[in-house]
Amino acid sequence: MRFMFQLPCCVLVAFMLFGCTQEQEHFETAKRLLGEKRQADALREFMAAIEDDEQPSAAHFEVARIYERESDGLSAALWHYRQALREPGSIVPREEIETAVSRCENALFQELSVRCKSAEMESLRTKVTLLEEHAKRQNQWLEELRRENLRLRRDLGEQSEE
Repeated sequence: MRFMFQLPCCVLVAFMLFGCTQEQEHFETAKRLLGEKRQADALREFMAAIEDDEQPSAAHFEVARIYERESDGLSAALWHYRQALREPGSIVPREEIETAVSRCENALFQELSVRCKSAEMESLRTKVTLLEEHAKRQNQWLEELRRENLRLRRDLGEQSEE
């Protein structure tokens, strides 16, 4: 009877140990890949860790750090930082995540401000170009009117002499 109880316990313990190492597989692989400067591969592994609910807060945090380094990744980084805050039981200190959220929000705001200013400048350049073209057409039209006026004055002068 004792053997029958020990066997399932041993199987359960072995399964739990295997499950624990398996559970950490994606996250640990991703950390190793980061160390090897293989960002894209690490990103895939961190995403797999999130899907497998394997240290999701820390995985979101690491994904956000990767996206934050990319030129157009600030909005994705901010989303992942916020997800890291929402997940319970993070191994990353909450203050560190909050600091990253604030830094990312500021950087995103600055980027959007630059884009808006750039769009405004482009709009102003377009308006200036249109106004320059319009002014050129107006000057051509004024020149044509001056020539016509001169021709009409000559014609009137010739008629008054007759």
